[in-house]
Parts: sequence; C-alpha cells; structure tokens
Amino acid sequence: MLATALLLALCACGPRTDRQLQTLYDSATGEILQGEMARARRLCDQGLTSAGNEPDSPWLWKFRLLQDEIRLISRELGEPFPNLDATLPERTDFGWVRAKQQQLKGQFALVRNRFPEAVETLTEAGRLATAASANDVLLDAETLKGVALLRLGRSEEADEVLAATAGRAQQARDRYREASAVVNRGMGYLLRNRADEALPYFERVVAMSDTSSLMVYAVALRNAGVSYARLGDIERAIAIQRRSVEVNEKRGPPVYLEQALGVLGATFVLKGSHREAVEYLRRAYQVAADGKLYEDAARWADNLTSSYSTLGAWDDAERMNAEARRLNELAGTRTFVYNTYHRAVIAAGRGQRLEAARLYENVLSDTTTPPSLKWEVRAQLGGLSADSGRLIGASRHFRAALDVIEGTRSELLATDYKLSFLNRLIQFYELYVNVLVDQRELDAALTIADSSRARVLAERHGIAAPTRPTVASFRRAAADLQSVLLFYWIGSAKSYAWVITRDQVRFVPLSTSAAEIGPLVRDYQKVIVESLGDPVAGRAGAGDQLYEKLIAPVAPFIPSGTRVVIVPDGELNTLNFETLPVPGPQRHYWIEDVEVAIAPSLGTLSTAARPAASRQDRSVLLIGDPVSTDPAFPQLKFASAEMTAVSNAFVGRTSVYRADQATPGRYRESKPSEFGIVHFTAHASANAESPLDSAVILSRDGSGYKLYARDVAEQMLSADLVTISACRSAGERTYAGEGLVGFAWAFLRAGAQRVIAGLWDVDDRSTAELMGRVYTQIAEGRSPAAALRAAKLEMIARGGAASKPYYWGPFQVFIGTRVVP
Repeated sequence: MLATALLLALCACGPRTDRQLQTLYDSATGEILQGEMARARRLCDQGLTSAGNEPDSPWLWKFRLLQDEIRLISRELGEPFPNLDATLPERTDFGWVRAKQQQLKGQFALVRNRFPEAVETLTEAGRLATAASANDVLLDAETLKGVALLRLGRSEEADEVLAATAGRAQQARDRYREASAVVNRGMGYLLRNRADEALPYFERVVAMSDTSSLMVYAVALRNAGVSYARLGDIERAIAIQRRSVEVNEKRGPPVYLEQALGVLGATFVLKGSHREAVEYLRRAYQVAADGKLYEDAARWADNLTSSYSTLGAWDDAERMNAEARRLNELAGTRTFVYNTYHRAVIAAGRGQRLEAARLYENVLSDTTTPPSLKWEVRAQLGGLSADSGRLIGASRHFRAALDVIEGTRSELLATDYKLSFLNRLIQFYELYVNVLVDQRELDAALTIADSSRARVLAERHGIAAPTRPTVASFRRAAADLQSVLLFYWIGSAKSYAWVITRDQVRFVPLSTSAAEIGPLVRDYQKVIVESLGDPVAGRAGAGDQLYEKLIAPVAPFIPSGTRVVIVPDGELNTLNFETLPVPGPQRHYWIEDVEVAIAPSLGTLSTAARPAASRQDRSVLLIGDPVSTDPAFPQLKFASAEMTAVSNAFVGRTSVYRADQATPGRYRESKPSEFGIVHFTAHASANAESPLDSAVILSRDGSGYKLYARDVAEQMLSADLVTISACRSAGERTYAGEGLVGFAWAFLRAGAQRVIAGLWDVDDRSTAELMGRVYTQIAEGRSPAAALRAAKLEMIARGGAASKPYYWGPFQVFIGTRVVP
C-alpha cells in the first residue's frame, strides 16, 4: 500500500527532481527484493515516463536497466536485451550506470549458464563499481561472481569471494545483500554434498527476522529444507519446505514458486509418498509451463512421469511423458532418451515385456545415454529376464549394470539426491544377489553382496568405492584375524548369512526378512535402552526371536570361545549381538560364548594385514569433558572421572586436553598421527546418510565445536585404537546404527586400526568404570576387543543393575584393515 500511495503522489507532480526519481527507483528495487514484481514493473514504467526521453539522461538508463533486471530475475528471456550491449555516454555521471550495465551482462551470462564469461564480466563490473563508488552494484556483482565460480567448481575461491561480500554488506548494514551472500555460501557447500556445513548458513538467514519479508528468506527456507532432506531428516525438510511454498505463494516471480513446489514434491518422492509428491510436482509443472519456463516444466513433468509410474497410474504416466517430450522440444533439448526410458517403464508396467525390452535396448543404443541411465536400464532388463524365469539372461544384464556402476565416477551415476540414488542402488543389488543365489552361484553372490555394502558406504562418504574383493581374500582375512567372519544379507523377501573361516565358506539361508527383523530389533532396543530390561531373566521375547532367526542357524559353525567378526545389514547395525540371550537350562548372553567385533564390510578386511601396535607404542591422546555450548549436548556428569581412569592406566604416556582446551583445533594441532590411542570423552552425532557429516562434540573454538569425521579423515592416523565414549542421560536417544558404522569407518579410513563407539548413550558412573578397566587391560597388552569383552563380563558377573545390557552393551569394537592379534 505504501508503494501504491507513493506512485499516486508522484503521478500528481510536475517535472521530477533527482531526489524524486531516486525515491521512485528505490521503491521499485524494494518491491523487487520483496518479490512484488508487478508493483516493481509499475514503478519502473512510471520511472521511465518521468525520466523523459533524453538518451543522455542517466535516469532513463537506470530505469531501462531496472526493467531488464526484473526480466532477468523473473527468467523472462524470450526477448532480447539490447540495453545490455548499448553504448553509454563517456561521462562521470554515468559511472554507476556503466557498472550496473556490466553487472547485468554478467547476470545474463550466468542465467544462460555461460559461467567463464560471467566471471570475467562480473569482475569488470566490480572494477567499474569500485571506480564509481557504487557499493550496491559492487556487492551484487561479487555475489553473482561467487555463484559463477561455484558453478565452475572453484568452490574455495567462491567461498572467499562470498565471505568477503557478506562482511562488506554487514559493515554497510545492507541486510539483503548480506543474506544473499550468506545463502550462496551455503549453496557452495550444498553443491559439494556437504549439507551439514551448508545448513548453518541457511539457518543464519532464517534467523534474520528483519529479512522475513524478502525473497532471499524464502530461498533460505527452501535450501534449508533441501539440506535436511539430504541429511535424511525428511519430516523436518518437508515442514520447512512447506513454509517456503507458503511465502512464495504470497509473492515473488513464478520461477521461485515453481522451484519451491518442485523441491517439496521431490522430497515427498524421497519419503516414498508419491501421491503427495504428485500434488506438488503437478503444481510446479503448471506454474513453470504457464510462465513459459519450458526447461523447468519439462523437469517436473519428467518427475511426475516417474511418480505416476511408481503408483501404477500408467495412463497418467504416458500423458505426462508425452508432455515432457513436448516441453523438451520447446526448450531446445537435444536428447529425448529419458522419454524413451519412461515409455519402456510404462510398457513393462502394462505387461508389454517385448515392447519394454525393445525400448530399453533403444535407450542403450542411443549415444546420448549417460551412465546414470545405462546401469538402470541394464538393471530393468535384468528384472524383466528374472520375472520370466530366464536367470542366465538376468545375470548377464546385472553383470553389465555392475560394470557400468564400478567403472563410472559416482557423481555421473548420482544425478539426483544421494539418498534416492542409494535406494535404487540397494534395490538393484538385492535383485542381483537373489538371482545368483537361485543359480547356486553362492560365492559370487557373497562378493556382490559385500561389494554393495562397500559401494553404499563409499557413496555416503563421497569417495571412490574399493575394487570388488574375492572369496579367497575373505578366507585369508579370517585366517589372519584368527576369527570366523559372519556376513548378513537381510532382504525384502529373502535373507542369507555366510560363515567364512580360513578353510571354507558356508552359505546359510535365513527364514526372515527386513520387514520382520526391523520391528524385532526396534522392540529389543526398547527393552534394553528404555525399559532397562534383563533379557536373560525372561523368555520368548524379541531377543529370543532374534537369536533364533540370526544366531541359531549359524551356531553349529561357531564354537564357544571363537572370535567372531560380524558384518551386519540394515537395522542389524543397531543391534549389539553380544546382548542376545542364548536359550537353554542356563540362559546367558552370547558375549559369554564369543568375542565379537564389527566390520563395515568384508572388503575392508581384505587389505594387507598389519601387526597390532606394541604395548610400548601405545601413547594416548585424551580429549574430552568439553564445555557445553549447545543445549542438545549437555555437560557430561562423569566425563572427568572417565578421563582420570583412562589417564591412570597410561601414567606418563598421556597427552590430555579437557574442558575449554578440548576443541577441534586443539585436536588438529596435537599431531594425532603420532599417538597409538586416541580417546574422546564427549558426545557424538552420527549421520547415516552422510557419515562424513558425523562429528565429535567438543568445546567451541574459532572453527566451531564439531570435529567432523571428514576432518579426521583428512588428517591421517596410525592409532591402534580410537574410542568415542559418548555419554548422555539414560535412554534419551539412540544412534542410527548405519550412521555409527559410517562414523567408525571414517576413523578406520583415516588409518585407525580399531574403533570403539557406542550404539546408545549412557551417562553413568559405570561407563567411567568400564573404560577404566578396558584401558588397564589394554595397557597390560590385551587387544581392545578382548579387553572390552573382559570388562563387560566382569560387570555381568558382579550382578546388580550394572549387569544389565543397558550399561555394558552400547560399546562395540569396529575393525577395518586386518590387525594380527
């Protein structure tokens, strides 16, 4: 209303003064920042009329360029932009206009994906703006330059530019441009799949209450939602993306609304809620199509086709696929291979297998087909063959798909959210393993199953997956470790176990599935963690059923006193097998029969064996009892006692950093590679979908209070043992098991030989006592696995509350490269 009143007041005036024109210009730009594009256009048109038709008038050019800026922001690119290439008078009063023209030329190049040209043009715009003291243009040019650098993959340079721009905007008290630079810094981390680091930048802008009326606030909401989705927090992602949609429905150009709607729809796809996804994807498609944003409209139409196919709505899928092709033609897309792929999926869904196979083969023969589609087509062909009972043909297609997966950089395979890609990858491996088992190619099924575990872990860490190992290497690992290796495969329909010793590999079918195992594991966790139950005291509970389904079938091959290295699967990662009750007249925990360690995959055990560190080499880096700066991670009651217990076990060989000295920076400066043992007494945050975003929670320093797993991986270790003794109030929270495995693997990849970490939090004196006993025995020369088991058995033997699994069961030993005991 204020802008409308201003417009009427100006219309009632005679000739305009510079001050009046500046007020009009500022009002128009203010409307742009708030997304009120129609009002901005009206004010801009008024400005053009008021400035007169003199070509040498700076104000005329200012409003002409503002008109172009509105078109660029709204992605109205169908008509040319002659003002951007026009020759301007060489006068000092045109300094600001000349800088703005150059900035918009750079913005145009950026919108057109001509990134090198954009960087060069925006650099020149910055030079002109500096010469003209045009600070607003300089800030805009530098922010856009940072974005162009990000798109070129020059992320560190981009972050420096954007950080400096945010600082200058803050000094100038320009909240919009500060927020814009901050949001784009977050985008830089998001583009590098570092969602945990990206999120604080978006949340920082969301916390700027005075920016809530600006479009940059809606962008921050949308990107925060994307970050949560990539971190696996789907419900929070949906909630915050709904807010972004609500803001964009009230104001802003159509391109902002359709992107907010499309992103929300894609998040529902990740959740598996395709009916809800269709609602938002359809709206995104319609808004983009109405706005003649053909490339975006084609993308949402393509996503709609996929969701309709998943729902079995084949007529809707066919209609939307045809629309996607039409829009791709309007957008000038040169390849229509995805449209052919969707036609194949639709044909297969309708039972037209021959037609589906023909179309899939057409996709494979198309020279424009990317690797991300080739492997899926091969997998689909394998599925068609398997459904028809042609197992040899199915195996051939699956092998071809695997060749593409293993021979292609992961970023060329993962074309959308990593979570969605991994879900498809896991489904492919399950089909392939089942076909191999049906063909009785049991050794091949084991190597493929284990390579899937290694591949998923590698993708979650954003690193190259290891080469596929052999069954012979598994047997050598069992021999070197003097252990039985126990590999679990829990499928949606069929489940298996493999028992590997130095002499042979046994295949053991399991009469269970993921749908059955998941609830049992969760129920058992509740018994132990929430109810503080004693599973040995009762009978026929979830623990007994888990033993019957998981341990009893393999027990004949695992004699009492055996060392066992388990490679879990799925929700088994949240289960401590040691706590399972062994049936019989004298019920007891499985830990009383065997010594258990966990491995992320068999492949991680297949590198050259290394001897364990000698007793004399075991110097200790002890970091913990941090100062709490985050309510989510409160102060630890017994951290000091635990650190004292560990330190007493290694008198004279311990470097201790506690309280405000226990910071991420102090860890990095302490030369951790020189220590035989690294022990953290602190909270930890494990992330299943992005393990390198897992962190140990320390005291705050200049770099924050989180020591990320990626920081550890970048600073190599040679430690025989890393322990993350994370404690918190009883039963408050459990970790995502796969997140814990990924977290441990980050330390293993950094060079640690073993990792002790916890499945749930225990803030109790028993933890300090347990760790004290563990480290006393390690100092005496026992292996970490043997020392941890002995300490647990001592707690069980003492009886009382501490004998319950809640107190001794959270901590597990994870092993990576083979360590000869």
